[in-house]
Amino acid sequence: MSCFTSPAIMEMLGHYKWRVYEPFRFYLS
Repeated sequence: MSCFTSPAIMEMLGHYKWRVYEPFRFYLS
């Protein structure tokens, strides 16, 4: 279970990070 959920969680966090980071960077620029 850990081997299956770990990549999925990392992918989800990575996607969430970019959804937050992109507008934030655009706001600062």
